[in-house]
Amino acid sequence: MSRPRQQRQGFAIFPNPHSSLQEAREWTEQEKWKDGAICPCCAQPAKVYPWKLIFRTAVGLRDFYRLDRLTPGRYWHRADAMRVSTHPDLYQSGAVVMGHRWELLEEKSGTPESEAEEEDKFKDGFWRITQLGRDFVEDKVKMPKTLLLYNNKVVGRIDHPLVSFSDSLSVKFSRKQMMGRSDVLVNLALRTLQEKKP
Repeated sequence: MSRPRQQRQGFAIFPNPHSSLQEAREWTEQEKWKDGAICPCCAQPAKVYPWKLIFRTAVGLRDFYRLDRLTPGRYWHRADAMRVSTHPDLYQSGAVVMGHRWELLEEKSGTPESEAEEEDKFKDGFWRITQLGRDFVEDKVKMPKTLLLYNNKVVGRIDHPLVSFSDSLSVKFSRKQMMGRSDVLVNLALRTLQEKKP
């Protein structure tokens, strides 16, 4: 016998269990942009989260940039980046390679090139900095400070403020900000929903 899932605090619950599947989907689509919701179809939490370009991500990007200067275009393992890092303790977090969300890093795909890579293929993966990533580290371009993630995919971005690489080194992670409701998210959700209507 399976246990019922625990409800997440603060997530909306569908008010009318006798509605159509289409109404349930539309309701979930609206609520995921607000405070989040428990999907009435699958009982999974649905929420759009803001993800900022934080210090950990900037440090990881800088470390892959340093490796790229040694051998341009090569894919490096996270452990290699950790060895050249001034903050190796940050590599316990996946945030160090979140630069791929902004297309500043790219993950290697396909077959391993050596036995050493074969051993590591089930771990964290191999990464390299992109040209956009190089330009960002060199402060030639600015990036959106915040992306909007849903189901581990980028579904939007907040273009103001744009931040330089130097700026991103000062942004610390805040779980409260990530989990909390943002008026910017609500406004973006309403705009997105209005654009979808015929």
